[in-house]
Amino acid sequence: MYKDRFDISKMAQWEKVFEYADKKGMFLHFKTMETENDNLMDGNKNGTQRKVYYRALIARFGHHLALNWNIAEESTIPTNVVKSIASFIKAKDAYKHHIVLHTYPNSRDKSYTPLLGDKSQLTGASIQTNNFKIYGVIKKWVDASAKAEKKWGVACDEPGNVQIGIDADLKGNTTVRDQVLWATFMAGGMGVEYYYGYQTGVPI
Repeated sequence: MYKDRFDISKMAQWEKVFEYADKKGMFLHFKTMETENDNLMDGNKNGTQRKVYYRALIARFGHHLALNWNIAEESTIPTNVVKSIASFIKAKDAYKHHIVLHTYPNSRDKSYTPLLGDKSQLTGASIQTNNFKIYGVIKKWVDASAKAEKKWGVACDEPGNVQIGIDADLKGNTTVRDQVLWATFMAGGMGVEYYYGYQTGVPI
């Protein structure tokens, strides 16, 4: 399987979607890799395949008004490779968009701590939780990044458990509003992205 070739017609189709999102004032979140594929390029290094991939994304989509580059969702990429990717993105992105990393709830300390301050070009974190205890974890990384003298934009991304995340619309909406949305903002977070799991809406 080639990892340095792209279907231009599909990228053109995505551009239409992103143009529409701009008109609606949406913030675009590019999750550029996922835990199932984040170790596959370049023997898990930041080599030619990853660089061609990120150059293509930045060249085609970096002009959009508001976005972040998320290096990987539920990342298992080694820290030195994360640092290298973040530096590469910053060097190539003329618009200097937000650069973040997403990782598993039990991996946050291991993943984020060595990237704080001037140790990396990350500008934020995309926080996954396995419950609705949002305030403390958002505040922890807002405060830790400020203490490292480079305050991150920290967002809540995927609150709740893996099966459900946020349940069907209008079910538990008070909990979601109080313990996720407002908890994030009151902790100094920049926003929330909700996750609807594979059992969302399934009758119990």
